[in-house]
Amino acid sequence: MVQKLFLLFLESASKRVDSISKSLIDGAYERINIFNYLSKNNIELVIKIRKNSSSKARGSIARKLTVIEQLTDYDRCRKNHGYGNRWRVESLNIILQEDVRGAC
Repeated sequence: MVQKLFLLFLESASKRVDSISKSLIDGAYERINIFNYLSKNNIELVIKIRKNSSSKARGSIARKLTVIEQLTDYDRCRKNHGYGNRWRVESLNIILQEDVRGAC
């Protein structure tokens, strides 16, 4: 369910902006179809994978490469992709949710 909503959101957002270059998402969205969609649309995925993630492809080369990169050198990967910036997205999400609740 979460992945379907996320993909619908991305498709909708893609129609409203010129391009999406990066997607900072939570580990809850670590799904093969999301990795494949973002890879197919040349959108950089910024996600912290689970520590016990398998590096087998299982239908997604993009996921496999992400897992290998993070498991090999997490600190370098974190700096290169900006994992530290995800808190900004989470903060904005909380603010928007509060605004919506306040308007009801």
